[in-house]
Amino acid sequence: MIRKIDQLLESLARHYGWEHRLDEEKAKSVFKSLLDEATAQTVTELRVQNQILYVRMNNAASRSNLSFRLSSLLDQTNQALGKPFLLEIRLA
Repeated sequence: MIRKIDQLLESLARHYGWEHRLDEEKAKSVFKSLLDEATAQTVTELRVQNQILYVRMNNAASRSNLSFRLSSLLDQTNQALGKPFLLEIRLA
C-alpha cells in the first residue's frame, strides 16, 4: 500500500513539474539520515539551490568533522536517490 502511494506521488510530481522539488526534499532527508545522531542534531538548516546542498550547523567541532566526509556523503546521497542529483555539498 505504501509503495503504491509513493508511486502515485511520484507520478503526480512528474505530471505537475514538481519532480525537481521532490528530489530536493529527498536529498535533504537522505543526507540527514546518513549522519550520526549527534551530528544530525547540530544541523540547523538544509537548503538545496542549483543542485548544491547547503548545510548550516551550530557546532564547530561537528562542522569540522563533517567537512572531511562531504565527498563520501555526496556519493552516498546521490546513490540513495538513484541518480546524480546533487553536484556538491557545502557547509554554510
